[in-house]
Amino acid sequence: MVNNALVSDLEQGRYATLIFCRLDLSSGTLVYANAGHTPGYILDSGGATKRILESTDLPLGFLPDHKFAYGDPINLQAGEILALLTDGITDAEKPDQSWFGIEPALEFIHAHRQESAQEIVNKLFKEVRDFSDGLPQVDDITAVICKVTGRGK
Repeated sequence: MVNNALVSDLEQGRYATLIFCRLDLSSGTLVYANAGHTPGYILDSGGATKRILESTDLPLGFLPDHKFAYGDPINLQAGEILALLTDGITDAEKPDQSWFGIEPALEFIHAHRQESAQEIVNKLFKEVRDFSDGLPQVDDITAVICKVTGRGK
């Protein structure tokens, strides 16, 4: 439905990306679809990347009536963190034109894993803006952090 609206609404060559996650709290699983968006990450309790949620399909707005693919269910364990970030975080620049990057973002999330998800998001935003050292923000800086605390059966 959204894809068809974008196909008819967007100018030629324009598109939108999207990552969509469905968490099943009773089974502790995640299923995702990634339409050309920046990958998501699942970090294990030790901070290592357990899974990269790569693109499963093309971006929205190209093909009418397209049926989008999704990934296989992923079992989540207590202590893991789901991190969904936009490229406004990874592509943030310093005046010397160096980029913030994904590894520093994931390391930051791991270093702050004992804090609430909201605190991680707020501090990551500040970290990215501090990294940019006064350069204007040119893209959205968006993060979704979900911490797996246990199973809600």
